Amino acid sequence: AGAAIHGAARKHAVVTGASQGLGRALIDAFLAREYAVSFCARRQERIEEILAEVQIRGLGDRICGVCADIESAADMAAFWKALPTRLGNVTVWINNAGYAGGGGKFTDLPDESLRHMLTTNLVGTAIACRVVPAGLHAQGAGARLVWLTRSRLFRRKVQRHIMPRNVRAQWAAEGGPDCSTQA
Repeated sequence: AGAAIHGAARKHAVVTGASQGLGRALIDAFLAREYAVSFCARRQERIEEILAEVQIRGLGDRICGVCADIESAADMAAFWKALPTRLGNVTVWINNAGYAGGGGKFTDLPDESLRHMLTTNLVGTAIACRVVPAGLHAQGAGARLVWLTRSRLFRRKVQRHIMPRNVRAQWAAEGGPDCSTQA
């Protein structure tokens, strides 16, 4: 999993699953708010396309793209380690990676699509829950951690048992995440 790294900025947002859809839109929203942005996606060619698009807009000094799969603990640990210190401490981390099952009704999903959806959306998020809070705590500064999830049980467990005191969790269960400049 290679990293493409450029430049410096004050606030640093990280987005998982950022190759398309909401994740891709979050990259642009944070760049517009003058954040540095690190992101991961599973396809290296898509990462390179995004980096080139951002470079053309003159913002290439504020972005880092890493090929990583949220379903892999090794990839997520490597992603955290690849975050460039010159972009600053992470001030917001958004677990956006997810899989919707390819459309259609849940009850009609093929077994493989169901497995992939559960692995990405549940196991992948749980893996990030083990890697990210420890890294945010170790950097010594407060940060906001956003999970896009509807599971109240998951939110309670993470809030009580995983989150360091200097990290604030935010749950975007309904609608989109708060992309304000508060950190």
